[in-house]
Amino acid sequence: MSKNVRSTMMTLLVSFLALAAIVASVLVLSPLSGSVVISDSMDNSVPKWSIVFTKPVTLSQVASGDIILFTDAGVGQNVLHRVLEVDVTSQTIKTKGDANTLVDQYPVTPDRLNGAYVTHLPYVGYVVNLVQPYLYFLILLSLASFVTVLAIPSRKQRPEVNAVS
Repeated sequence: MSKNVRSTMMTLLVSFLALAAIVASVLVLSPLSGSVVISDSMDNSVPKWSIVFTKPVTLSQVASGDIILFTDAGVGQNVLHRVLEVDVTSQTIKTKGDANTLVDQYPVTPDRLNGAYVTHLPYVGYVVNLVQPYLYFLILLSLASFVTVLAIPSRKQRPEVNAVS
């Protein structure tokens, strides 16, 4: 393997592993949670296949117009919708997806409130959904590639032979 190819492979592998470590560290150490949006219900604001980041909140911190992540009472899946109304007396939140015509059937209660929208990365969730089932395999493959590149000895530069005329 030539020195340039080996050097390029090492740079790419180290860069990939460093980026993966930084992303993992931020997600583990940060109070933010990441979720993949799998429906079009918030398409005007948060497109399908975005990764959405949310922060923990209580019902008293939620206001009309906020976007929240909650567990749907009917389906049991996480849903990202906009807050229409917060009823402090009944401790419920009325929500609706921006692209939906109807208000959500079940009001959100504090025990099902998972967080408030912070930001999103459009369409990155598509890649995450494709990679997620193979995550451990990809990590092992990356580490094996890294070790292999380290183990392959580089060719020594041959001294140039000057031709005598």
